[in-house]
Amino acid sequence: MAERATLLWISNDPLLPKNKAGCLRHKIIVSRPHLPEGLERPWRSRIEPRETMMTRLISYRTKPEAAAGNAELVTAVFAELKDVKPAGLRYLTLRLDDDTFVHLVAADAAEGTSALTQLAAFQTFQHGVRERCAEPPLVREATIVGNYRMLDEG
Repeated sequence: MAERATLLWISNDPLLPKNKAGCLRHKIIVSRPHLPEGLERPWRSRIEPRETMMTRLISYRTKPEAAAGNAELVTAVFAELKDVKPAGLRYLTLRLDDDTFVHLVAADAAEGTSALTQLAAFQTFQHGVRERCAEPPLVREATIVGNYRMLDEG
């Protein structure tokens, strides 16, 4: 019996039918030639399982007088991340022109965001965050659909 591999192809082609998320998903089953028992299957040795990542998008707008202080606290978090270098964590923060901050956090599902939340600078940042906000933080699960040189793919 031939060994089979499943490939998932996602497309944003407007002419093709969409799933609930608005993307077309095709499942393609590819058969591999049967090898006698005991022979090495070279394609297996080159495939490394990819860690499951949990991705969250957090956004909030700060009060105008608190925006600079919030940015300083966020900068301190990144300074500590640079020193600690926690594995399995990816983190990006943007400040928009209306003092809205957008945080994108991706972490190994097994670890969650604990590497981030355990940092002293992050705990300092979280202390009083609601008082700095004009609009409270909104936390949403996110899926990265595309990435060109913004997030490390390694």
